[in-house]
Amino acid sequence: MGWTCIAVTAPSAEQALAIKEELLRAKLVPPATLVLAVPDPTDEPFGSGSATLNAILHVAEALSARAGFSTINSEASTAQQRTLVLHVGSASRGRCSAHPCLPKAVCSLPVRGSFDPYASLIDATLVTLSRLFEGMPSGLCIASTDSMLLLPQDVAADAWLDLRHSCLVAVPSTLQQATHHGVCLPAAAHAADAADDGAPPPTPPLRRILYRADEATLGDACGDEEPLLYTGLTFLRAPLAEKLLELHGSAPLDATGYLGIDSGAAPLRLELWSDLLTPLCDAASEDDYVGGGSADD
Repeated sequence: MGWTCIAVTAPSAEQALAIKEELLRAKLVPPATLVLAVPDPTDEPFGSGSATLNAILHVAEALSARAGFSTINSEASTAQQRTLVLHVGSASRGRCSAHPCLPKAVCSLPVRGSFDPYASLIDATLVTLSRLFEGMPSGLCIASTDSMLLLPQDVAADAWLDLRHSCLVAVPSTLQQATHHGVCLPAAAHAADAADDGAPPPTPPLRRILYRADEATLGDACGDEEPLLYTGLTFLRAPLAEKLLELHGSAPLDATGYLGIDSGAAPLRLELWSDLLTPLCDAASEDDYVGGGSADD
């Protein structure tokens, strides 16, 4: 089963359209998949959380229209749909690109194997995600195109049936490297994890996400375990994706999408991990959420 819709977000319409054209040119997207270019609705820094919510709104409108509805229909836009949101961040404006005239995401990479001899970062990202999330249920997958995630070919997300509402993809790292990134802290293993039938234990729930913590803090939090770096890959089941879509009907959160901004609201910047994902953690508290800051602090 392939993607129902792929939405590419970017700071500008020019960048979003360039990434969309690259995906279509590489013929990595099945003809039945709807591909959308979703630029930020403001020139101000928008945040990955706001860009995600704005993309969800665009996807809901496009899928509802394709199903013949004149207004957003949740059954057509979220239920039984597999949506991928690819974020092209401000790092791809050109200053971090190997090519002076191309966004980072469409620069050629000298990679071989399952990719073409010369694939772009966006091509490699899509191939990896399509393989990793091949067996996922209906829902929303969110990923960044500003870095390249290389995973072994035998790695697959195989615990979808154990999910309650969402899942993050993390990779082991060192303490020194982890101080520059977000670190996922899983909850302690449950006694039920030791299954009698020999089946692999279910994925543990996420306790907290630490961002750019110092080595001492990470050492205390991780203990003898390797820090697990948040890769930017996130999966949300369809009911949770629908809840995020409903946020556009509530002020001031309507200012995370083009509808609220076009109606005169000042753009509201939200970050994906600190504003949208932190409340989903098992150990999240109101004090942590309010005083946690953002990924760009």
